Amino acid sequence: MINKPVLVDLDVKEKKATGIANAKKRIPLEIIKQNAIANALKNENADALVEPIFETEVYRRNITVTVTGWPAIYKNFRSIQAEDVPLLQVCVSQKADVYESFKKQLRRSRK
Repeated sequence: MINKPVLVDLDVKEKKATGIANAKKRIPLEIIKQNAIANALKNENADALVEPIFETEVYRRNITVTVTGWPAIYKNFRSIQAEDVPLLQVCVSQKADVYESFKKQLRRSRK
């Protein structure tokens, strides 16, 4: 089976979002970062966080991660067309870091 690629637009808000997560040191840092992202997305009712910046603080046995970035919402899902290919070639060379909530990634992978 061959699936045709699907494109989607990102409606990026102009105001940055912030999310914070706290955990014990024994929790992997990536998990704490994902929780901070999830909190930022939940606060803004967004689907993705563009160009996130992480700040990590360690105090005794606790880690606090603060993330800031531009919240974005997916819109305009569509099948790829021939006229989209040149745009995709340019976008690959100018890729931005976009993070989604880990839970959203899991939901999408199960569909």
